[in-house]
Amino acid sequence: MLLSIFTSTLITLMMLGLCIIPIKKYHKKFNFKNCLSIALILGFAFFVTFNFYKIPSIFIDEASLMYETHNMARFGVDSHLFTMPTYLQSYFGFGQSTLYMYLLIPFVKLFGTSVFVFRLPFIILTLFTIYAYYFGIFYLEKIGDYMSEGFAENMRLGLMLSMVTAPYYIQNTRWVLDCNIVVQISNLAVIAFFLGVRTGKFRFKLIGCLLFALTAWGYNVSWMWLLALASLLTIWAIHRKLVNVKQYIVLAVSSAVILLPQFIYALKSFIPSLNHTNHFWLMTIPKMIFNRAQASMVDLSDGNPVVTVLKNYLSGVYMMFVGGDKLYWNTTSQFGYYYIVGFVFLWIFFISFVIKDKTRLLVDKKYAESRYRVGVADLYKLFAIIFLSLLPVMLFVKPNANHWNLLHGPVLVSIGLGIAIVLDSKAISKVFTTTLVALAYVVSTTVFCVAYVGHLNIDRHTGYMNNMEKLDKSLDAAHKVHPKHIYFNFLNEYTSNVPYVLLHDEISPYEWQKTKNNPYSDEKGKIMTVDKFSNYRDWKLRKKDIQKGDVAFIPTQDFYTQQYDLQFTILYEKGEIGEEKVIVAVKN
Repeated sequence: MLLSIFTSTLITLMMLGLCIIPIKKYHKKFNFKNCLSIALILGFAFFVTFNFYKIPSIFIDEASLMYETHNMARFGVDSHLFTMPTYLQSYFGFGQSTLYMYLLIPFVKLFGTSVFVFRLPFIILTLFTIYAYYFGIFYLEKIGDYMSEGFAENMRLGLMLSMVTAPYYIQNTRWVLDCNIVVQISNLAVIAFFLGVRTGKFRFKLIGCLLFALTAWGYNVSWMWLLALASLLTIWAIHRKLVNVKQYIVLAVSSAVILLPQFIYALKSFIPSLNHTNHFWLMTIPKMIFNRAQASMVDLSDGNPVVTVLKNYLSGVYMMFVGGDKLYWNTTSQFGYYYIVGFVFLWIFFISFVIKDKTRLLVDKKYAESRYRVGVADLYKLFAIIFLSLLPVMLFVKPNANHWNLLHGPVLVSIGLGIAIVLDSKAISKVFTTTLVALAYVVSTTVFCVAYVGHLNIDRHTGYMNNMEKLDKSLDAAHKVHPKHIYFNFLNEYTSNVPYVLLHDEISPYEWQKTKNNPYSDEKGKIMTVDKFSNYRDWKLRKKDIQKGDVAFIPTQDFYTQQYDLQFTILYEKGEIGEEKVIVAVKN
């Protein structure tokens, strides 16, 4: 608990210091709206860092990625002995993206493998993304861009209200799913590119394009977005004369260098004859064990294709704002990823697209000069390009929080801009409007957080998540008697318990491959182990082989009913693995 309080307090104070910097640097006031924006950031920082390394429990994909990161940091290979893989086959063969793993390797080398070390950089990256929006508005205001000081304050407050209170950010910042890193990377790309457009500085445009390209390393679905995005941005850049020929070549080539390994990997998924493990430069492009298109793409052969994609789109909108995707690790019951009130502000922003003189919405009359009109036009054109680029995802990819994760950033920013438009309205009292909007979000967030904390404490027994603290105690109790073999159920009702044990014992990938069933195999059905690895054996399949001195994780409900208490001595009575209650006992 002391570590949690210290970490949360330290990071919150660091964010406070960072938030004060632009106010002091650009000689702004600590007025109500600026202070409220800062308070929202600090509240979010404290909430997502408090006890983050214990709550929630470890998700199965998270455990698998932690183990792969440990292997790469310590041994230079993944669990399948591949060097610098462009994609991870992972334990199940379903695959995981590698971007977060590569970002995390230096931290694991320095501080070792732990849930704390694994999750904290993701939280910091999220906080940095939110702060980038906060600081970026100060920067645009400083260079005399298209906004008045009043609207700049409203934009900051609108974005902070939208982003730091969003159920998606609150729930999915506290743990790590490999593909979710594209939310932060794509947000940072948008910020950098827009700063490049407005300042004319090429370095911002370069950073933006490189970050856009990196999203392909974060999630395969990014390709559906990137192809459309690159085309539309190129047309805009040529029409708007954003870059010259030399600069365009630099942007194209540098982005292509980042994209090429992932492009080759993606190509293999469509051409079976190419689907085998090979090497590109120093990287390994692994064989794709499972083609997950069926799980993530809509089936256009099922009925009328137009009706199919329309239903897919509408179900996605409902999921985002109302019902979530029903996957408990992504969704808190009765909540979508944004609040219903946000839907109103989103449409206010969309409706503003059709207003001819947008400066009437976004700036005071004295700012409605040509430069400011161009700035407003750039903002709307960039978001039009982003949403048009995302149409293939919304139409053809089955919606859940992860499949549609590229939408979270643009939608939340659009909601924030809608809030800013309302707060800046001359039609009604600004004090009344600000109070009403802030109150709506405070109430919504309070209700959500209460539901979220209760959601975390539900004893669901789904087997997808594991309390590593309880598993650590169970395995530590087993290892104390130095058994020749340890027996546990490799599979539970939903998934496998093996990655958690690999992670706890930090078993080397060489030992793992050498001692498991079907060593070094990359065939379907053989990539996972069946009943043995290292000194572990499967309880269900091999309990008849157990010898005196071996340790077993026996399901609690079986221990006394099947009279195992007559054959075993209890080492730890409150054990748990894969959310299955077990008694850790040694054979007499």
